[in-house]
Amino acid sequence: MATATTTVAPTPTLEHSTRAIAEKHLSAAWDAFDNHRTELASRHIWDAAAVALYQLARKYDYAIDNPDQRIGFAKMLDARNGSDRNGSDGYYLSLLILCEYYESNAELGVMPGDDPEFPAPIAAKFINHLLDLIEGAP
Repeated sequence: MATATTTVAPTPTLEHSTRAIAEKHLSAAWDAFDNHRTELASRHIWDAAAVALYQLARKYDYAIDNPDQRIGFAKMLDARNGSDRNGSDGYYLSLLILCEYYESNAELGVMPGDDPEFPAPIAAKFINHLLDLIEGAP
């Protein structure tokens, strides 16, 4: 008599869930940009960045509960990983500031003349880099 075996789907890791959540926010951001909803798109970009930042900070056991702590975390990453990454000074700090621009857009509205869609791919690339760091990729 054959016994039935049950296949159990693997439980997603926290890192996998973080990537899925961040990617969902980025996808929603592109949809919002397509629908000319720049504040909503900005909210989704910031939410994607925040998810990645908080998870990476957790990996380093670093609190980032306020903007000053986030800046300190970015400076620590710059010191640890080289502040001249990709030829810019303060790679992590400058891209954190870019992501915080989206937080401001979401909370305060987009200033006339601003084009938040223009640097969005740069923010998305940074968010993906943070996700790679969470997952341990070089």
